[in-house]
Formats: sequence, structure tokens, C-alpha cells
Amino acid sequence: MKKTDKEQGNISAKQYDKLLTALFKRIKADERCFKKLSGSLDILTRDIDFKNKRWEVAEKNYMNAIDVFDNKLTEFVKSNKEFKKANTELAKNNFELTRAYNSLAQMGKFAEENGIDIKKHTKQLPESGKYDFKQEHKLMESGKVNSTYTLTPKKKKNENS
Repeated sequence: MKKTDKEQGNISAKQYDKLLTALFKRIKADERCFKKLSGSLDILTRDIDFKNKRWEVAEKNYMNAIDVFDNKLTEFVKSNKEFKKANTELAKNNFELTRAYNSLAQMGKFAEENGIDIKKHTKQLPESGKYDFKQEHKLMESGKVNSTYTLTPKKKKNENS
């Protein structure tokens, strides 16, 4: 049995030209497709680079914000400790002042209840205006307040100085 041209793989020139034309058209179509894909890849690559740069900037801003927050928090804690000390001292002073006022008010009330005009009698004293008045109040462990009142002579001013 003898093989024909088709069976042997031989093709005619016309068929060969048709095959070459079809392959050429396919190659050109693939080339256009590859160019589109290449353009798309370039766009996507630039987009990724742009987003990476934005991410780096956002990360730097985030780190800066954390540093600012940390610094402000440290300032706040330091100021809060200072204000706490000042408030504690003010509270102690306020208690001292309240104790002094209460003590004087009670003494004045007691004198008035007994019919004593404190202002009138104070002005009549020979030492009126000659002494400095000092009072001190201490809170005892028992919760009671120990009050001390002191009169000290005022220092005389030298007429030569």
C-alpha cells in the first residue's frame, strides 16, 4: 500500500501559504494582546509603587503621631503629679484656715453671748495697736484641734532710718 501526499505530511504551496497567513494573523493578534497586557502591567506596577510610597508616608506620620502622643502623655503625667502636690498643700492650708476661723468665731460668739463688746474693749486697751497677734492650730491624733494664740510686741521703727 502506497501512502498519499496527505498521509506523508506533504502539503501543497497553496495550503502552505494559507497556513502561514493564519499563523501570521495569530502572531499579530497575540502581539496586540501582549502589548495591552504589558501596558496594563505597567499601570499596575506604577499603582503599586504609588501605594507603597503612600503607605510609607502614612507609616511615618503614624510613628510621628505616636511620638507626639507619648510626649504629651509624659507631660500630662508630670504636670498631674505637680498639681497633685500643689492641691494637697492647698487642702492643708484650707484646713488650717478653716480651723483658725472656726476657733476665732467660737471665741467671739462666746464673748458676745456673755455680753462682751470685743471691738469696744479692744480699742480701749493700752496695748491696742502695739502687739502682733498670731494664732496656730494643730490637729491632734485624737482628732481634736489644739489652738495657740500669741501676742508679741511690735518692733519700734527707728526715726533715723
